[in-house]
Amino acid sequence: MLIAIIRNTLLLVILLWANILFAQYPEVTIREIQEVPPGQDTSFYRDQIVHTAGIVTTATYLFYAGSGHVCYMGMSEGGPFSGVMVYFPSGCPYLLPGDSISIDATVIEREGWPHITYGYHTELEIEPGSFQLHSFGNPVPAPMIITAADIDTANGADSLAEQYEGCLVRLYDVTVDSVIVYVVTSTWFCHDLTDHNFMVHCGSDSIEYIPTPGTELEYMQGLIYPRSGSYKVRPRYEYDIVLPDGRPVISDVEQIPENPGSNDSVTVICTITDDGEIVRADFLYRLNLGSWANAPMVYAGNDRYYFVFPPMPDGYRIDCAIEAEDDEGNVAHWPEDYPWNFHIIYVYDQSAINNNLMLPLKATLYQNYPNPFNASTSINFTLPEASLVTLKVYDLLGREAAILAEKWLPAGIHSVKFAGPDLPSGIYFYQLRTSGFTQTKRMNLVK
Repeated sequence: MLIAIIRNTLLLVILLWANILFAQYPEVTIREIQEVPPGQDTSFYRDQIVHTAGIVTTATYLFYAGSGHVCYMGMSEGGPFSGVMVYFPSGCPYLLPGDSISIDATVIEREGWPHITYGYHTELEIEPGSFQLHSFGNPVPAPMIITAADIDTANGADSLAEQYEGCLVRLYDVTVDSVIVYVVTSTWFCHDLTDHNFMVHCGSDSIEYIPTPGTELEYMQGLIYPRSGSYKVRPRYEYDIVLPDGRPVISDVEQIPENPGSNDSVTVICTITDDGEIVRADFLYRLNLGSWANAPMVYAGNDRYYFVFPPMPDGYRIDCAIEAEDDEGNVAHWPEDYPWNFHIIYVYDQSAINNNLMLPLKATLYQNYPNPFNASTSINFTLPEASLVTLKVYDLLGREAAILAEKWLPAGIHSVKFAGPDLPSGIYFYQLRTSGFTQTKRMNLVK
């Protein structure tokens, strides 16, 4: 009898330890971790261990983090509540933007100082041994275009700004008002055309640039970082800070045909303009994640350049980018944050596309064409599945200017015309929103 009791007790202990060792933590998305109702900033999963995954948006060993290391990761589709900081107490791998990872981590809410209404910063503290690298070279989530009004805590943007915490954002037409330089970091006090103020926390080991008061930036981008009771922009690399320095402008990029088959040549054509002379336009590419190569683009007149791929086998993946240099040595890329982002071309079985059997792999919002525009412009987007779609236009102050679509649309490629006959000249933003996908792009109306 005693032996049976001891045996059963040992079995129970073994089972308990097995449950602990092989416990499956709840699998949640970054958005589920970060999303909170208006007026709150504390995660529903606070102090819980969860399993999640994402795309690295900034390398490890870039930001100072005491005795540990941090990186940021986001959801590939981007949008509000789609980014988060990851903290490695020890044993940090060397990660680069575009790495696809999954982790088990404790959801930590760190209280800022001083604690004002919105003082908590959400981060994921990784469980030892849980990190997994799944792939590399993936496109980094595109930055969301916002204005200073969206993150101006002093003017009541606390609740609005919470959706951007840990996400990559971009602000245009920025002026630096004053700068405080510390030992290894600096703080910039800035404003944009909305006349709202925001702060930049520059602490990246990759950035040596410190602006002088009065410096005007074409745009700047970075991660939203709650600190000391306000939401700050945290640039990662030098290319996150763009001066109006006369660099070439690469725009109106088109791929023809949009869904190539194995019998099709693929032409990538673009417009490259500059205040001087373009001395070099290169097409950068790699096939099926192989080595990168480059070749000169062909000048077609009227600032247009193109490159032609010969037909490729079914299933091929082509990653590509464009690099241009002017006579003053200024270099520009498309996409702007290459090599962390690049354009992807997939070669499909064309007969399947013709039979509507081949659908887009993901939702994508393309740059409008032409841009700038006068009479009208086309906005194209793809849907991998049927969805309720909202496509709206906003002015520079974030006010709704037009509703272009608000209905269910089938999976596939869609195009919407926008004329804006009653709108004045200026910069506008168009935003596509579906279930699980939000993306915003900028366009310029010139009359």
